[in-house]
Amino acid sequence: MVEEILQMYQNLEFRAILELLMDPTWLVTGLKVDFDTLVNECGEISCRISEIISVHGECDQKISSYAIIPNDFFEDIKSLWKGRVKRIHLEEAYTEVERDADALSLAITEDFLPIISRIRATMSPLGGAKGEILYAREHGAVWFKGKRFIPTVWAGTAGEEQIKHLRPALDSKGKKVGEEWFTTMRVEDAILRYHEASSKAKSRVLELLRGLSSELQSKINILILASVLIVIAKALFSHVSFADSNCLRV
Repeated sequence: MVEEILQMYQNLEFRAILELLMDPTWLVTGLKVDFDTLVNECGEISCRISEIISVHGECDQKISSYAIIPNDFFEDIKSLWKGRVKRIHLEEAYTEVERDADALSLAITEDFLPIISRIRATMSPLGGAKGEILYAREHGAVWFKGKRFIPTVWAGTAGEEQIKHLRPALDSKGKKVGEEWFTTMRVEDAILRYHEASSKAKSRVLELLRGLSSELQSKINILILASVLIVIAKALFSHVSFADSNCLRV
């Protein structure tokens, strides 16, 4: 609402109306603040908020994207913290998250992709081996899901070494997720590190937002006054607009 006060202040006609509405606002709130002080305080609050809060669409807030990893994986995790505050306040956290995302992408590429390539090279229309890399949302993991891909005879061909390193994917309780879900120690370690880095980033975001909230507590009277003033102004404008549209006199 402080932005609305500042925007209206820029217009001479609206500014005059706001000044006239200060008296009824004082009566409603019991808060006596002169108009110039209100505007100046709103300006300071707006500047402080803009220093911390991220604006939607900032280029440095884009979600990570890797061709081999389903986008939903990153979107679900980063949507909890990314885009809330400006990156400049989280540079270290961003660097750690992006580094671990790269490590996860590399692990999946090297551990799963050779198996996928092997399966594609031997696909049969009659129902042969199947395999794909999927995001298991319930478990917050990216795993390999496949069937009939384990060779009956090991001949040292491409992808066999990676197949040997697969192990059943487990849920948070240590139970096997299903017969078709697989992972590797390397991928699991990379997923864990990525989750930990994201958790640290989320905690840092909450810390910054709590700090901003504490700062604004000292401006609570200004915020209350500004919000009530805007409500009164909008109600007045709405009434005038209605009267004008119905050819009534106010």
